[in-house]
Amino acid sequence: MFAWEVHPLTQASVLCISSGLITFNGVLKLIKNMKTHQMSKTRFYKIWKGIICRCNNKNHVRFKDYGGRGIKVCERWQEFENFRDDMLSKYKNNLSIDRIDNNGNYELKNCRWATVKQQNKNKRMKKLSFEKVKEIRQRYKKESGVILAKEYGVTKSVISEIVNHKRNYARK
Repeated sequence: MFAWEVHPLTQASVLCISSGLITFNGVLKLIKNMKTHQMSKTRFYKIWKGIICRCNNKNHVRFKDYGGRGIKVCERWQEFENFRDDMLSKYKNNLSIDRIDNNGNYELKNCRWATVKQQNKNKRMKKLSFEKVKEIRQRYKKESGVILAKEYGVTKSVISEIVNHKRNYARK
């Protein structure tokens, strides 16, 4: 049931709907989204919203790592229902969206659901020269990982992995 009313406090024109009030400026958006998917409060929906924001919103804190690098969300996934249709069947609460090629876009052929461990093996790393890696290992004997991490522009966990020879961060 739709009915126009004047809001008693703001005197703004509002559309009264069974689910509540919406301002005049929001009417078209509401009508467009009347066929709601009922998932807006789910983790799955928030993951989709996150990829959209990281890639499309220049004000997003992580835009520089995604949209700023040219990472895009495919046209099909600009609509949540298409993302849901493509990805929900393999979704589990303990998994996160992962791009197989970290320089590729968010699209069906390049995305999967992955564990934290899988994602850590697939993340973009700052490459350090052999000299820098050796230097870090040497300096770690006398300096803290936090200080080295700041100085070399990597995380404390990267310093730990370098020192413990768990991963090769050096470029040839």
